Amino acid sequence: MAKRSIFTVFCLAVVMILVFSVNIGIAGEINGEEFFDIEEDAYAASCWISDTCGGPAITQVRESDGAERMYWLNYAPGATITFQKFIVKFKSSDTVLKKQVQNFKFPSGYSGNTCTPFGVPYWGGDVIIGPAQLKVKSDVGTCTYDFEVIK
Repeated sequence: MAKRSIFTVFCLAVVMILVFSVNIGIAGEINGEEFFDIEEDAYAASCWISDTCGGPAITQVRESDGAERMYWLNYAPGATITFQKFIVKFKSSDTVLKKQVQNFKFPSGYSGNTCTPFGVPYWGGDVIIGPAQLKVKSDVGTCTYDFEVIK
């Protein structure tokens, strides 16, 4: 009977470890880049870029040569959050602009969608043209959206 009890306790311990390891996110930093190891779809958060605040997603943006080429970064967390960070990374190997970052804090919590203006500055030689990625980090995890910068 004692062997059966020990086996039952052992099995319960393994199940608890598995459950907690899936539900606990790990945050940290590698090579100066923050990361969140939380399942991206855990709270059905979504992020995208649009022509208007909250508008439909677009996959291409143009370099700005003035105020007429402004876009919107959008985030729908699907849960209450206390912070969010919009990070736009430009992936062209010779780009002079590696990333743009916008931080928001909501000390009392916020459960709505967020949109914030965004533009790609014109830079001589078209060095920013090419693939890019929007990454949004918040209490509930990380969301990514790939897009392209065109002329």
